[in-house]
Amino acid sequence: MKKIQPFFGIAARAGLAAAVFVSLILFPTEVHAARTVTSATLNGTTNVTVAPGAAITAVVNVTTTGSGVASRWYSTGWRIATTAPGVVTCADHPNHNGAAAYSETFSISAPATPGTYNAYFIAYSDDACTLNASATYTMASAVTVTSNPVPTTTSIAPASQNLGVATFTMTVNGTNFVPGSVVRFAGSDRTTTYVSATQLTATIPATDLTVVGSFPITVFNPAPGGGLSNAQTFTVNPGLPTATTNAATGVTSAVATLNGTVGSNGVETTVTFEYGLTAAYGETITATQSPLAADAVNAAVSADLIGLNCNTLFHYRVKATNSAGTTNGLDVTFTTGACSAPFAPTACAATRFNGDLGCTANDVNITNITIKVRS
Repeated sequence: MKKIQPFFGIAARAGLAAAVFVSLILFPTEVHAARTVTSATLNGTTNVTVAPGAAITAVVNVTTTGSGVASRWYSTGWRIATTAPGVVTCADHPNHNGAAAYSETFSISAPATPGTYNAYFIAYSDDACTLNASATYTMASAVTVTSNPVPTTTSIAPASQNLGVATFTMTVNGTNFVPGSVVRFAGSDRTTTYVSATQLTATIPATDLTVVGSFPITVFNPAPGGGLSNAQTFTVNPGLPTATTNAATGVTSAVATLNGTVGSNGVETTVTFEYGLTAAYGETITATQSPLAADAVNAAVSADLIGLNCNTLFHYRVKATNSAGTTNGLDVTFTTGACSAPFAPTACAATRFNGDLGCTANDVNITNITIKVRS
């Protein structure tokens, strides 16, 4: 005898089958998030105290299970706040596929306002922190943001430069530096790079090195809190003078004018010329314009030589000296004019002495002469 199934039993089984079919279509097993943030640290610990805006190194550990999308960990959303995240900042780090335990390290930023905050982390299966979010991992009261401290300085390097050098980088060492710290040269802000809480670097332009003297180097920390540090002394030293030997002028058989161009480079400078029959010189004469003022730039200098030997090659150079040292110009030469011809014996008295006097042997190039004197 054929057993008749109750209608309600057939209907129930049909409904169950339909439900299973719909579930398989709408909720495939691999779509369910299967990644869990298991732990995290901030700067290597569970809570940190930092300055406003400070960078914090986060290490996040995640375990994935299942396969396919379920086992992916491609990005991590983070937030430092007092309430659970609605919007997160996305850290797109290397992708992880397959069921395993993984760890990623990335930098996050402290809030700008002092206070105590929670740190939140969420693992995602895509690179944009939008798909298959894990449960939120919360580190309660993990970040304390304090007001900026007053900085201190302990040293600078270099501590001096010569006048007129090019733009350079200064290193400032001290304590309580923050990402917003600014190095000041004689009270003016300079472009600053934050290295650490104990070191900054600053770009010092050539325009700061145009005047000899001592200048304060300080560090300023912005609000909240903050303030101005103690000062280190930076010294702009006089530079070596510049010296260029120029061509001699007014050269005759017995005289010449030596010429040069000199720059003082920030301090009074004495100028001389060395000259002689060789590049060893041996004779010195002071320039007419010496000493030059501290602000002299490309100043023309000269010295007159007299009583030189005729038809002779002379070497010379300009020499400039200030408190920074001495600069010598290059060696230059000139040759005096030809020697004059001797006087004829009959013309000697009238030409040389304007009277009836005898001539010397040098005048007439003879060895035996008689000098007559009128009574």
